[in-house]
Amino acid sequence: MRARAVSAFAPAFRGRCVSLLLALGLAAALCACRGAVAPVAFYTLAPQAAAPLAPGPGPAVGVGPLEIPRVIDRPQLVVRDGVERVHLEEFHRWAGPLDEAVLGALVADLGALLDSQRVVGHPWEGFIDPDYRVPVTVVRLDGAPGGEVVLEAAWGVLPRGAARAAVVRRTVLREPVTGADHGALVAAHGRVLAALAREMGAAILDLRARGL
Repeated sequence: MRARAVSAFAPAFRGRCVSLLLALGLAAALCACRGAVAPVAFYTLAPQAAAPLAPGPGPAVGVGPLEIPRVIDRPQLVVRDGVERVHLEEFHRWAGPLDEAVLGALVADLGALLDSQRVVGHPWEGFIDPDYRVPVTVVRLDGAPGGEVVLEAAWGVLPRGAARAAVVRRTVLREPVTGADHGALVAAHGRVLAALAREMGAAILDLRARGL
């Protein structure tokens, strides 16, 4: 009787041991995978150093409202992968909302170009009474490491008191990405936004020269 009890218990015991070993192996594999996950890198848009387009105190400018399509207004960097395809870089992200970063870069670059400390992003109430308002709609802003960044934006310039824009433009700009990493991609974003700010600044100074 005792021998039969031991032999009946042995298969069940072996089964439990196998299950335990499998569970331990799975836990070890999960820990190994978790340890191999790359850390997330966060990026910001740095304003580009720019010489003023004209010396002297510049005008008061309100930049915005700014509109960005939801397809690119995401925490992750959006990388263009073909004509009709993009993908999100889960481990390469913006440090804050992209619309705030874009608006901040345009304000900083435009302020430097106009030699003005009175360039403020929307909403500007309580800060300035703008001589010019510059609403911006970004249509496209993406690229790829080792490729180029493409910025397409519609924007206008409204002089103080004007009901309609005195300048309305649709701008398409391309900036080479001088590297194969995501840092180079973000730097190209900054340069292409600085180029857009330069177009805006030139339009504002032209209106100002004409007394508008």
